Amino acid sequence: MDLYGPPTMRAWANGTLAELAASEPVDIARKLAGHAADRRLAPNPESMSSWTDSVAVLQRATAEVLAKQAVAAAWHYFLEFEVPRRSRRVDTLIVAGDVIFLIEWKVGASRFDRAALWQAEQYALDLRDFHEGSRDRYIIPILVATEAEDSLIVGEFDASRRVQEVQGASVRQLADLMCRWWTAAHDDARSALDPL
Repeated sequence: MDLYGPPTMRAWANGTLAELAASEPVDIARKLAGHAADRRLAPNPESMSSWTDSVAVLQRATAEVLAKQAVAAAWHYFLEFEVPRRSRRVDTLIVAGDVIFLIEWKVGASRFDRAALWQAEQYALDLRDFHEGSRDRYIIPILVATEAEDSLIVGEFDASRRVQEVQGASVRQLADLMCRWWTAAHDDARSALDPL
């Protein structure tokens, strides 16, 4: 079963982490702007800058994750993922085998404010509740504030919760946080999600 539908219907850009590592952030931002225009959403210079900056940070984190977890080359990313039956888009999803990372970007933010943490949690709950392929998977929501010092938000994996506590991450922490949470949540006995 195709869990994600055609890429243009569910996410504005997607591919493997290996493909992401080889891409130019501005090219991906242009692709996102094109999809925004197709939906009659007027992309502005601020959106382009935010997309370019967040993709560049994601690429740096991806390079670190790939160096630590060889299996991550096959993980899939989705940018501007449209949650079914909701008028919401998740900034970034990473399907890491049997685990899902949901990343909400606050480009230029220097703190992890309550509203942003709540937003990331709500997106994760929407994904669990409205996206069939995500219902029985561990979802790890991460809030990245790109100008923040290292986050003091450090949670522990709870196997009883499909949606884990929102984790705050600085740019420097993102890769380590993803590796740590993937190691905690991944189970070789569980089937991987088919992202295509």
